[in-house]
Amino acid sequence: MQGAVGNVGRLLECANQLIHESQRCHRLAAIAEDPSPGLVDTGHILEEALLFVWDAAKRIAVVQQCDACGGALELAQRSQYGPHPQEGLKPVRTDVSLRTASAQDSGLRVRDADAYLFDIDGTLLSTRDLVHWNALHAAMLEAFGADTTIEGIQYHGKTDLGILRAAAERGGVTKARFEKDLEVALTVVRREVTKNAAQIEAVVCPSIQEVLQQLGDKGKLLGVASGNLADVGWMKLQACGLAHFFQYGCFSDHCEARCEIFRMAVREARLRVGDGAKVCFVGDTPADIAAAREVEAGIVAVATGVFSLEELNSHQPDACFGCCSELLS
Repeated sequence: MQGAVGNVGRLLECANQLIHESQRCHRLAAIAEDPSPGLVDTGHILEEALLFVWDAAKRIAVVQQCDACGGALELAQRSQYGPHPQEGLKPVRTDVSLRTASAQDSGLRVRDADAYLFDIDGTLLSTRDLVHWNALHAAMLEAFGADTTIEGIQYHGKTDLGILRAAAERGGVTKARFEKDLEVALTVVRREVTKNAAQIEAVVCPSIQEVLQQLGDKGKLLGVASGNLADVGWMKLQACGLAHFFQYGCFSDHCEARCEIFRMAVREARLRVGDGAKVCFVGDTPADIAAAREVEAGIVAVATGVFSLEELNSHQPDACFGCCSELLS
């Protein structure tokens, strides 16, 4: 079984790389005034390759009765940057997990928390538009005079402030200039996302609505802890109908480090529930795991983003699931 999980995990990593390259080609074509046919063709070739990877993962899942990556594969299939799902290509199930070695010992920490705090991108939802991406580009140009995008920056798990800093450093913006005009840049990001909010296409990750509904019915405090700016995060949640599930949110408007966002989220949870409240974070990146550890909170890692179960598991979260539904099992 573990060998099957490893094979599926490696295929998923390959799928993630194909998705990223396909996204890159489509984004470059979208912003180019006259995109080359080769660029568009490359995107389509990558999408065809992605079909073969998905099919191979499904075959392993069926033969070995192990579809640990089903949730992540289902999410990938929903993306407009990947190929449209074909009949018979859907995973068998989306609720099988690769548990961490500490998951059994940490069961109470994970399942009996008083408050559950969710990351947004890759955990609750996946966006298939360029609204946020273009807003960051506009901020770089307007605030710092740098005509550079976030293309090539490893932004998964980073905060918006961290993404802007990385883009500024790459674009030759001095640290002094960055600090001086950072608030201008953040204002531009908020303005551009607000202006184009109707274009946000957010796809809810597998099982999320059911999980949030059941946790809410059990009287759990629900919040978001995200690297997005507050306005950006709430607009994404509103776009896919999830905003009403959450009592509060903590964002990166004044926190560049994710652990500071998490610390603020824990503090708020204990103000609302009580000093002894047990808090559990849910995220899809190693950065979420590290931040939760820093603030001594529980952490569930879900492979519905770009990181595989095996990658997440190597960072030793309390539990590692294919999708969020196992929070209820």
